[in-house]
This record gives sequence, C-alpha cells and structure tokens, in this order.
Amino acid sequence: MIQHEFMSAEPFPHLVMDGFAPEATLRAVAAGFDSVSADAWVRYDDLDERGKNACNRLEAMPVACRDFIAALSGPTAAKLCEWLTGIDGLVPDASLYGGGLHMTEPG
Repeated sequence: MIQHEFMSAEPFPHLVMDGFAPEATLRAVAAGFDSVSADAWVRYDDLDERGKNACNRLEAMPVACRDFIAALSGPTAAKLCEWLTGIDGLVPDASLYGGGLHMTEPG
C-alpha cells in the first residue's frame, strides 16, 4: 500500500513518484527559470545556503511555473498529503514562504 511505502521509507518518510507529471510540463517549468528576471531572485549567502537563489513571487514567474505551483499547492494536493501522512487539516501556504522556485549555483 502506498501509505506504508511512504511511512516506512528511510531515512525519513518520503515517496518517489515516477511519471508524476507529464514530461512536457516539467520541461516548460524548467525552461521558465531562465525567464524570471534577475531582480525577482533572492540570493542567500550565509554559510549553510551559499549559492541558493529563490523566487516566491508568483507574478514574476512564467505561466508554466505558476500553474505547476498552483497544482502542487492546491486543495487536491493537500488532500493527497493528508491521505499519505494521516495528518488531517493540512493547509497549503499561499504565500509560498520558503517555497516557490529554487535554484542553486554550481559550487
């Protein structure tokens, strides 16, 4: 059963979902990173996050990225997470605090 697979995964509960999204969708999302303007990215330079860049401003993202994030953070995804984890009342974070697009520079 998929819940057992999730809960018993090591080193922490997780699930690998091959074919989770259509390849064309994932390619459009990946291509969208290049069209986000430089000023929309927040750069992290502290020791633990050096080279990390993040964008949580939906209005700065191309449509493919916004649509994908909406699908992952909508009520259907929350219900799936509730079902997998057994935690009731999960609420998606509409502000994308700590979420959104993330890109790590080489090094």
